Amino acid sequence: LTITSLSDTTMVGLFGLVKNGEIHDLYLTDVNIKLDKFNVAGTDQVGYGTLVSNVYGNDTTYIISNVHVSNVQVYGPSSSRVTLPSGMIGIVYGRAEIDNCSVDNAYVEGYPNSTGGLLAEVSNGAGKYLKITNSSVSNTTLVNGTHTGAIIGYWGSVTGDSHLMENCYSNNVVFVNTNVNVGGLVGRTDGAVLKIIRNCYSVTSSKNTNTE
Repeated sequence: LTITSLSDTTMVGLFGLVKNGEIHDLYLTDVNIKLDKFNVAGTDQVGYGTLVSNVYGNDTTYIISNVHVSNVQVYGPSSSRVTLPSGMIGIVYGRAEIDNCSVDNAYVEGYPNSTGGLLAEVSNGAGKYLKITNSSVSNTTLVNGTHTGAIIGYWGSVTGDSHLMENCYSNNVVFVNTNVNVGGLVGRTDGAVLKIIRNCYSVTSSKNTNTE
């Protein structure tokens, strides 16, 4: 899968915008995404990832299971807009359950906000929900980002059910030119809703100050 040099683009991935659906038993390899610019205005958030850009909708829980991505390169545009790149999923702006998913051998570079190995951001709004289990990110480099995490960059939500991360791990993840909030599992959690992290770990993650 290759997506490159697109302009006037708002959502990028194998699937752009997904509402009330399910993806399972899928393998993606040799994925390259390189974007010049986005068609966004003001401070609109734009997620992009190899699998799906935007998981949207509060009425139904969106399920992603047994999805595995390897040999990934994701490059976002140099932009003052809020771009949210990841190795698999850009932004969850609704309810999602992710189980038995993995990203391996990925390079993800974005500007200037949330960057994640598997998921860039769970939107900090009402009714958002995330359950992520039995998932991992390995042998991955994450470049730039204010909130940068090996699994999740930014994990928000102000009202709704408690969230859960369980039996997840990262291994050999390198952070380059990242600042403010950097984590081997999650870059930043936010909002009033409880986030439970259970039986998860990070191994041999490291932070570099430049790409040289």
